[in-house]
Amino acid sequence: MVTAYLKPWRWSNLSYIYQNTAANDAIVMRMILAMSGSEMHRLQKGGDDSEDIGLHHYNLAVRDLSTALGKEHTDDPKQRLERLLAALLFMVDYEVRFGYSRHHLRLHLEGARSLYASYEKSIMNSEGSGTLATVDDEDNGGDSHLSLLSSLLLLWISYIDGMGGQGLSSQSLLSQISQSSLPSVKLERLYRRARISGRHCWGEAYPEDAILDDVENYRPLEFLHHGLLMRSRIWQLAVARHAGKDGVETPESLFEELIELGERYQDLILTSRLSGAGQYRRVYATIRSAASVYWADVLFHRITLRKQQTPTKIHRTAVSSIMQIAHTDYGREKSALAMQVWGMFMAGIETEDGIHRDWILERLAELGGMHFEM
Repeated sequence: MVTAYLKPWRWSNLSYIYQNTAANDAIVMRMILAMSGSEMHRLQKGGDDSEDIGLHHYNLAVRDLSTALGKEHTDDPKQRLERLLAALLFMVDYEVRFGYSRHHLRLHLEGARSLYASYEKSIMNSEGSGTLATVDDEDNGGDSHLSLLSSLLLLWISYIDGMGGQGLSSQSLLSQISQSSLPSVKLERLYRRARISGRHCWGEAYPEDAILDDVENYRPLEFLHHGLLMRSRIWQLAVARHAGKDGVETPESLFEELIELGERYQDLILTSRLSGAGQYRRVYATIRSAASVYWADVLFHRITLRKQQTPTKIHRTAVSSIMQIAHTDYGREKSALAMQVWGMFMAGIETEDGIHRDWILERLAELGGMHFEM
């Protein structure tokens, strides 16, 4: 799980949640035990014949969450929201990686959407009463409703919803947030707040090299953010067209945005082709993951919205680029392929090279369930 969230453990937000949030919340701690237990169970040889202790902790966590939501609470609303989002993130992640029921995943995602809707309503009430945080408050990490860590957790859940939750709902959390009319909950603001959550959570203990790592990865993560959002928008448009509904967006308008996105981050796309030999900075993996998602969007757009279109040069470039990125990471750090499953899957569909397709199938089989795709 740590690898999939890209940030090294020591100063990651996951580490902060483990050391601080989980230490004071039994549900979050149970979910950490659940994920750890089920991952060890999966890695054990002959694990199918042994008891999955992680599943036991997961069931207890779900039961406790249901009980907690049904009780009145006197906790600080901001801290409570942070704990609930952490618990829901881990539950959604658990169902994607280890679950056996899309029904359970749908319930957790619906819970996250309902939680967001409640938060949005509280924001509307605050704006109506004039108690919304100021810009200066935001610079200091302040927000009367949403902490910086909660902003990150909300984004993470929405990303997983956009990836593994497709087909489970008519509207993803990602599109729900993006369609909000409230400036205070715009995706751009959530992203900006999420990117500075690390230094705010850890405070003065956060070292300079971790800060520089955040700065270096800001733009590549922004590219990845836009790529994941585009994937969700393509899917939502495909669903709407299948249902005979007309909207503002069209296949042509989304393709134009894809081209503009590629031009805006052309420097990162070019950098993704470098081998990075002898370099172990996180930014290389982030750039390659973002580029892989972008090229997958290009292929996904044609397959879902322009089925009759013959593949063109950009589609052939997308396939070759995804393959090159996957080969690079496979030779350096195989676990990094967990963030490239979407790209490899799309390339596997589009490639006319049987050898490439077989290689992709082998890599996907090796990854097992250690990714966010359903």
